[in-house]
Amino acid sequence: CNARPATNSFRAVPKGQGDVLSISDEANTDLEAALNTLLPNSLIIETDNANDAVQLDDAGVGAVNQTTSVNVNGTNLDVYEFVEAGTGNVLATVAVDDQAAVTVV
Repeated sequence: CNARPATNSFRAVPKGQGDVLSISDEANTDLEAALNTLLPNSLIIETDNANDAVQLDDAGVGAVNQTTSVNVNGTNLDVYEFVEAGTGNVLATVAVDDQAAVTVV
């Protein structure tokens, strides 16, 4: 599933791992191909505006880590993993357009 919000409308975009799981119960196949790995739950957030902001919430998980950058269909994306505390298991992956300012809270 590809999440493609309208410019400046990130209020509806999920920010916590539970939100990612409720929006994406399967992997984004474009992201899987770019990363050359199987992903349990994933989504892509694209934007056309360099002033957009995305806030990722690590509440309820161990951490949200930026892991790499990748190009998917001509869009440069920064990849973040929601990692479970204690196990290190990756619960979900979110790739965000590198034009957006991302903060983890």
